[in-house]
Amino acid sequence: MKYRRTLFTTLLGVFLLWSPPYASALDVGDPAPDFTAVSTQGDITLSDFKGKRHVVLALYFAVFTSVWRNELIDFQRDLEAMQELDAEIIGVSTDSMKTLKKFVDEEGISFPIVSDSNKSIKKQYGGGRITYLIDKNGTIQFVQEEVPDNQEFIRQLQMLQ
Repeated sequence: MKYRRTLFTTLLGVFLLWSPPYASALDVGDPAPDFTAVSTQGDITLSDFKGKRHVVLALYFAVFTSVWRNELIDFQRDLEAMQELDAEIIGVSTDSMKTLKKFVDEEGISFPIVSDSNKSIKKQYGGGRITYLIDKNGTIQFVQEEVPDNQEFIRQLQMLQ
């Protein structure tokens, strides 16, 4: 059974890697579209961070695929460094809240992951694996598609200090 689950999640991940985006990715300098959504830590409204913290917003399809699992674990590893630079990490996944809560419990993830099961956030920000750095003013300062390079996000955050 475990082999089937692993095979399924791997195939799902491969399929989703080549899925077309829902909308074009936003560009550096664009205002970050606001959203309110349920997360593993309660409701989150992006504009609540405005004037207070930078936000690293990481969009994913499904957390229980090996690729995305590893990326989220890497974000957890670098969470303290990003928080010291006045940033919050928010993951966004199309998984259900039940799945996300199971994931954060199993992997020890302490930053919020939003359930975007209706894909409304992905429609605003673009589909696929994309990560945004949003500054305290709500403006997109850095965009990285595919696998996020946390060290580059840390460098970008340092430039915002």
